[in-house]
Amino acid sequence: MTNSLGASKAYAKSELLYMPIIGWVFYFGEFIFLKRDWRNDAKSIGPSLDTLMKSPYPMLLLILPEGTRFTPEKYAAGMAYAKEHGLDVKLKHHLLPRVKGFANSLRHLQSNYKGSFGLYHIQVLSRSTEGAGAFEPTLTNFFAGKPMKVDCYIERISNEKLPAAEASDEEQAKFLYDAFEHKDKLIESHREHHRFPTSLMTVKKRIYAGIFLIINLLQNSQYGAKKSNKAGGKQSMKNNGTTTTATKNGGFAKDN
Repeated sequence: MTNSLGASKAYAKSELLYMPIIGWVFYFGEFIFLKRDWRNDAKSIGPSLDTLMKSPYPMLLLILPEGTRFTPEKYAAGMAYAKEHGLDVKLKHHLLPRVKGFANSLRHLQSNYKGSFGLYHIQVLSRSTEGAGAFEPTLTNFFAGKPMKVDCYIERISNEKLPAAEASDEEQAKFLYDAFEHKDKLIESHREHHRFPTSLMTVKKRIYAGIFLIINLLQNSQYGAKKSNKAGGKQSMKNNGTTTTATKNGGFAKDN
């Protein structure tokens, strides 16, 4: 993860692409946009990951297997689905994670880039309920300049514990469900002890963080433009033929 926060990316629903400013940042930041229609997304995830893995820079890719925000109604629907399909999943603080997108991403990385990436378990909890003068981490509070405090748990999952590329759908699902049950226990522990069961590190405010992000976005967009120019040059040279060329939650990190 060293020096990779400036190149953080994420899976995002395609509707966000049309949001003013936010959508533009996501687009030039090379986020992977999903239509949440598996027939389309299954075809686009692999090529999108290939594009990101070709970058010469370290990179983080955030994946949110729950797919949406937590509400009591969505939680109840997920638990009903688990019961109906005989899934032994016990969750209290998370939605039932969706396996297909996660499994597809991990299989592609394991098949094509094994040893060149790591999987991190990330859990983020707001401290706004502790009366510490902090507000919920929302976009509204962010643009209003209100103070937000969160605790983050970050753990790299050993490569030996990851499902292999040839793992079955059931094995992929069990891995993900077990990870989310672990996340639930982390929340219970945090509520009891007001901290995660790990060593603590305080991250200081950096006034240059916004400038750093802008520079990295410009750098990434320039890198993308260079790739497009090179691809265009190759295509014009071969014009006689036809050539065609991931919080709570967690993330994939591309190693150097």
